[in-house]
Amino acid sequence: MRRARRRCWSVALALLLTYAVVSTVLFLRPPLHPVGPSTKPSTTISGNQRTRQQPRLRSASGADSIVFVALGPAARSASLLYALTSLREEGGWDGQVHVVVEREDDLACLSSYLRQSVTAIAIAPPPPPPSPGGSLHSGGGDTRGVVQNAKMAKMKLLDLLPPSVERVVYVDCDVVTQRPLGPFLDAVAREWDELDRKAAAAAAAATAAVGGPATTRPPPKKGVVNSRLRGGRDDGDEVFAPPPQPMSGDGDTNRRPPPPPPPPPSTVMIFADAGGHTVPVCRGCDRAHSGVVALARGHSERCLKLWHDAFEGDGAGNGGTSTDQEALDAALGEGSGCEAIMMGRWHLSFMKDAFVMAGLTRTSTFGHYTGLLHPKTLGKVYRRFYEWALGMSFEEWGQGEIQGCAVE
Repeated sequence: MRRARRRCWSVALALLLTYAVVSTVLFLRPPLHPVGPSTKPSTTISGNQRTRQQPRLRSASGADSIVFVALGPAARSASLLYALTSLREEGGWDGQVHVVVEREDDLACLSSYLRQSVTAIAIAPPPPPPSPGGSLHSGGGDTRGVVQNAKMAKMKLLDLLPPSVERVVYVDCDVVTQRPLGPFLDAVAREWDELDRKAAAAAAAATAAVGGPATTRPPPKKGVVNSRLRGGRDDGDEVFAPPPQPMSGDGDTNRRPPPPPPPPPSTVMIFADAGGHTVPVCRGCDRAHSGVVALARGHSERCLKLWHDAFEGDGAGNGGTSTDQEALDAALGEGSGCEAIMMGRWHLSFMKDAFVMAGLTRTSTFGHYTGLLHPKTLGKVYRRFYEWALGMSFEEWGQGEIQGCAVE
C-alpha cells in the first residue's frame, strides 16, 4: 500500500517538475510571433524578426480578400495592428486586405506602422450610446452600439465588399496568424470548387428538365375534321381544333418532365467552437466559432441573412441573441437552408488553452488571443503569456488603443 502511494506521489511530482521546466523554458525562449518592435512604438514595425522567409501569396483561389471589422477604438488598437502584421509576415499574404471601419481616416494612424497598405471600407457609425463615458476596451459605459454594429457588419460583408471580391475569409481583430496561409486557403478552395461543381450540375439538370418532352398534346392539323364533331367523317371541311389541353391521366403517352432539383443549400465555412481547444470539450461552448469565417458569393448569402435576422431579432430588442455565435448556431438550425462546413481544427487554437500556453501543442494557422482587444480584463498570467507570445508590452503599446493613436 505504501509502495503504491509513493509511486503516485512520484508520478505527481514528476508531472509538476515537468510542467515547471516547460513553463520556465517557455518564457525564456524568444517570442512566438515578434511582429512588433522591442521598444516603444515610435518606428514602423519591422516585421518577423526570425530568419526564415515565408512563402508569399498575392492571390489564392480560396480567398480574394482577407477582411477585418474594426469599428470605433478597435481601428486604433494594438490588437488589429498585430492581426494585420502577422497576416503579412507570418501568413505570407500579399493579397487584398479590407478593413471595415466607421470612417475612412480611422486607419490613418495605424497605417503608419504597417509595411503594406490595406483598404478601408467606411460604414455609417452606430448611434451614440445612451450613457456617456467608457470605451470599447475599458469596459465602462454602454458600448452596445459599437459592438453590435461590428457584429452585424460581419453578417453583411458580401454587401459591403466590391463585387469583384467573390471569396472572402473574415478574421477577428484578436486573431493572430501564426503559420503560412497556403495550406489553409488550399483547403478552403477545394471546398468552394466542389460546391461550384455541384451547383453547376444542379443547374444543368434543371435546364434539361425544362427542355424535356412537351407537356401538351399537339393540336390536329389544319383542314382535318375532328372525328367526334363530324361523326367520324373526314369531308375536308376546315375545322379548327380546340386549344391544346394539358396532359392528365395514366393514358397519356407523353409524361411530364421531372421537377428541377432543389437548389443547393447556402453554405459558410467555420470552425467548431470547441475545436480550438486541445481537448475539444468545453462547458458553455457554442457549435460555431465566428472568429474566422469563409464566405463566397452565390453560396453564403442566405446564411448571412439568417445569421443577421437571428442576431437582430425584430429590431426592437425582441427575439435577438446576445452573441453573434449564438445567432450563427440558430442560423444553422435543421431545415433552415443554411449548412456549415467545419474547417480542420488544426488551423485554429485558443491561446488561453493550458496545453497551448505550455507549448505542448503544434502551432496552428490562427491563434485566437481572446481578450487582446480589451487587455485590462486579462489576468496577470494571460497578460504575461500574451506579451511573451507576441513580443510586446501592454505598458508600451497601451491598454487597447495604441499610444499616440487614441482619440481623447
